[in-house]
Amino acid sequence: WPGEDAPSSPAWDCTPEVLPRHWRLNKRVAFPVVGVDGKKLDRSFTPAFARPPPHRDDELGRYVCGPGQLTPIGFRQAVFLGRYLATAYRSHLESLVASGDSRSVVAWSVDQQPPLASTVGVLMALLAVPGVIELFGDGTEPDIWQLP
Repeated sequence: WPGEDAPSSPAWDCTPEVLPRHWRLNKRVAFPVVGVDGKKLDRSFTPAFARPPPHRDDELGRYVCGPGQLTPIGFRQAVFLGRYLATAYRSHLESLVASGDSRSVVAWSVDQQPPLASTVGVLMALLAVPGVIELFGDGTEPDIWQLP
């Protein structure tokens, strides 16, 4: 509107949300990313915040998503997808627990922050199913394989 200070580009809200129960249950589970050559890649799932717009001094101004950043709502949607898959594949997950074979869980992702973070959200909920969390306990590292 006339006379208003308009931002030069949209600012997406990346205000941190309370972490879901799945995060606390999986706090000692790492999610390493493995390249197409089989070597572990150094990838961070720590949010990258953008510089706040000069006209914002509220909470949104402190937590503006960086370029290519997955929003907390997007992460929550990935966790809900993992919960849905855990329900749909419950009998398969129970057979994993019975066999003690944690190696049969394989995840693939594009090597970019939003899809990798989404994959972590899905795995967190999927691995938090009662009984499965014991199989994927402390020190577990289910690999996320990089798509070529």
